[in-house]
Amino acid sequence: MPSFHGFEFGMSIAILQETKNDLTMAKTFLDYFKTILPNFSFDTSLLAKEYQKALQYLNTQEQFILESWLNNKGYKLQPKHISH
Repeated sequence: MPSFHGFEFGMSIAILQETKNDLTMAKTFLDYFKTILPNFSFDTSLLAKEYQKALQYLNTQEQFILESWLNNKGYKLQPKHISH
């Protein structure tokens, strides 16, 4: 499947199109992933996969912020931080 900056086309692009108004307001990768990840909440395994992709783009502090934000939203994922 083709990809763009690490994101696979297909379902991801459809979700990107749905949230394009929110995305134009995102100023950082952290903001971007806070906008995108809830769209994958219908499938825990897909959410976990997208979360792992997000971690690749975030520094350690942002990873912890995103993990905390997801937990506050009720999405319980196993933390798997990536060191840069």
